[in-house]
Amino acid sequence: MRIWILLLLTCCTTLGGTTSVWGFAERPRSYKGTTPPPATPAIPATPAAPAPVQAPNAAAPVAPELPVSPALSIATANLLGDEELADIQKAYKDQIETRQFAEALATLERIPQPQWNDKQRAHYPVLLIFKQAEEEGSKTSSLFQKDSDIDEPLRKTTNKLYKESQMALLNGKPELSRDLLIQILFLNRRDSKSRKLLEYGLHLKVGEYRVEDVEDKYWNKSSVLFYGGNYGEAVEALSVLVFFDKENPLIYERMGSSYYMLGEKRKAIEAWGTALFFNPKNTELKDVVDRAKKAMADEEVEARERTKTKKTTTTTAPAIADADLQLMGLFKTQGEAYNFAAELKKRGLDTYVDEQDNGKWSVKVPKVQMQKK
Repeated sequence: MRIWILLLLTCCTTLGGTTSVWGFAERPRSYKGTTPPPATPAIPATPAAPAPVQAPNAAAPVAPELPVSPALSIATANLLGDEELADIQKAYKDQIETRQFAEALATLERIPQPQWNDKQRAHYPVLLIFKQAEEEGSKTSSLFQKDSDIDEPLRKTTNKLYKESQMALLNGKPELSRDLLIQILFLNRRDSKSRKLLEYGLHLKVGEYRVEDVEDKYWNKSSVLFYGGNYGEAVEALSVLVFFDKENPLIYERMGSSYYMLGEKRKAIEAWGTALFFNPKNTELKDVVDRAKKAMADEEVEARERTKTKKTTTTTAPAIADADLQLMGLFKTQGEAYNFAAELKKRGLDTYVDEQDNGKWSVKVPKVQMQKK
C-alpha cells in the first residue's frame, strides 16, 4: 500500500507541483470473503428456445439470437398523444436505469408498437427473455431452495449481480453478463434464475460453462488495461469488482487513479473519498485528495461559470433497526452517498448507507442522535 501511494505521489501526472501515478500489485484479499455453498424445465412457446452455440471452454459467448417481438395488436387509432407518450417514455427510461426490468416491460407494452423507438424495439425481446428466465428459475428454485436458506447479505449480493448481468445483456455486453452470472453461481450454485438466463439469454446450457470465481480475472484485467493506457476500460473492470466486493478501499483507490489519468478530477476525488471512508487511516491518500482538490479549485477559478462543485455523500454499515433510523437523503450514486455520510460523521453522527431496490442510495442516522442535536 505504501509503495503504491509513493508511486502515486512521484510519477506521471502533476498534481499541484507533485506528480502521481497508480501502481498495481497483485490482487489484494477481499475485505469480505464469501464462501460458495455447494443443481432445469422446457422453455415456453413464446419466445422459442435458442439452440446452444457455445463450446464448453470457449473464451467468450456469442451474442444471443433474440426472439422476434410478438406483434401487439393495437390499432393506429389508439396511438398515444405526445404528452402521454412522453410521460410513459420517461417512466420506461427511469425503470431501465434503475434496473426495474419487469416494470419496464409492463410500461413498454402500454406503448403502441408503432410508437416504439429503435432502442425499445431492441430491448423488447431481451426483456421477454428476462421474464422467461425469472419465471422458469422461480419454479425450479422453489423445488430445491427456500428463501430462508440464503442469508441476507448473500441475497443482496446475488440480486445486485443479477440485475447488472441483465443490464449488461441489454447493453450488448454478453461476456460481462456471462461473468456476472457465473459469479452468482460460484456464490450460490442453486441459483436457478442465473442458470436460466445463461441458457435463454446467452445460449449456454449446464456443462457448457465452468463455474468459478471470476474476481481474479477482473483484478488482472484492470492492471493490464491501466498500464496499457486504457484508463476508461480500467474503470469498467474496476466497476465490475465493486459488484463483488463493494467495501474494498483498494478498488476505489485504483478507480480514482484511473479517473485522474482520464482528466476527470471530480470523479477521481469521489472515488478516493469512498476509499477513505472505508480506510480513514490512509493519510497518504488523503494528501493526494487534498492536492487534487486544490488543482481542481485552481481550474474552477479560471473557468468559474463552467463548473459547479458537486456535493458528495457517504454511509456506514447498519447495525441498528431500520425503524430507529432517520432518512437524511437519497442519492443516485454510491459515491455521492458516501461523501455525504462522511460530512455527517464529522458532526458526530453515526451514518448508515444502503442501496435501495430502486437503485438509489440512502443515508440514515439514528433518530436518538438527531433528538440530542
